[in-house]
Amino acid sequence: MKLKLSFVTAALSVAFAAVPAIASADTATVDQSGSFNKAMVGQYYNGNASAEIIQSGKHNDGYIYQSRNSSGTQSSINASNANNEAVSEQLNNRGGSVEIQQHGRSGDAFARQSGNSNTTAVLHDYGNNNQSVITQSKNQNSQATIQQWGDSGKSDATIEQSNSKNAVASITDGGWKNESVVEQNRANNSKANIALFGGSSHADASIAQNNVSNTTASIQVAGYRQTSVITQDNTANSNAQIEQFGSSNDATIEQTGSSGKRGGSDLLVAAIKQHNWNNKATATQEGSNVNADITQYGNEQRGHTTQKGKNLDATILQAGKNHYASINQLGNNQQASVTQYGNKNVATVVQRNNGQSAQVMQSGVRNVASVTQH
Repeated sequence: MKLKLSFVTAALSVAFAAVPAIASADTATVDQSGSFNKAMVGQYYNGNASAEIIQSGKHNDGYIYQSRNSSGTQSSINASNANNEAVSEQLNNRGGSVEIQQHGRSGDAFARQSGNSNTTAVLHDYGNNNQSVITQSKNQNSQATIQQWGDSGKSDATIEQSNSKNAVASITDGGWKNESVVEQNRANNSKANIALFGGSSHADASIAQNNVSNTTASIQVAGYRQTSVITQDNTANSNAQIEQFGSSNDATIEQTGSSGKRGGSDLLVAAIKQHNWNNKATATQEGSNVNADITQYGNEQRGHTTQKGKNLDATILQAGKNHYASINQLGNNQQASVTQYGNKNVATVVQRNNGQSAQVMQSGVRNVASVTQH
């Protein structure tokens, strides 16, 4: 799905080598109407550099490159119709903003920001079969936003942030068969959110936060047959939340603390909430001072929690019928709680090692409960 910006830049640089529509100044504007047009703006060592490309038609390419400019660097690309490609790169600037708007189907939008501070990138896609990518690295206070809207969907959105502080990533998708991805690596105090709305189906959302601390990740889904995954690896003081409205959805949270390498407390929190029926929730945690909470409303829900480490706390609440809940804990100071309202529910708790406490409460008929401690 991903097309690396380095490849796109190299390809467009060659393509634009003999293109007459080129401007280089503090303020540059290119306005093209028609199809099969190419536009390039390059700005270097300027103050308050501003570049804008407007294209109306099909099969157009727009490229803005800004490097080593002082504060207030701005880039804007607006493309109308189908099969257009827009690329904006900002490298080693003092602050910068990128905004790309595409109205039509089969459009590609790419934004890359590196070595900047207080950067913002916003991509708006209106149509189907679109691809949007934002990469930000070696930045501070970076914000990245992608919004994709289309009745037929089949669009992909990716945000990559690395070696950054106070990074914020947000993706909003409407449609079906869309894929939304956020990756944050070595980005402390970062936040990531993905929202899939509009009754979408067969859409995937994933957030990966690695080698970070003080992070927050959240996914909200409205639709059916959706897959949502949050992974937080080698992290401390991190929070992950998934909420899904609809049926036949799958939610997974995986968290691994960093206390094993440095000692201390991880403080990991995972929460999954699902509404409707035939959904699956899985929480896996390894570390110290971890908490997992699964809440499911409806029928035929499955909730699974696995924890390893010390000071473990797991809770599963299910309301309806034909539910299955399982908690598996290994370590010291374990607490497990399962509450089920309704009929024909099954609850299983397995605890190993020391300091175990388990509670199962069931209300209804034909329920089964099992607790094993050793």
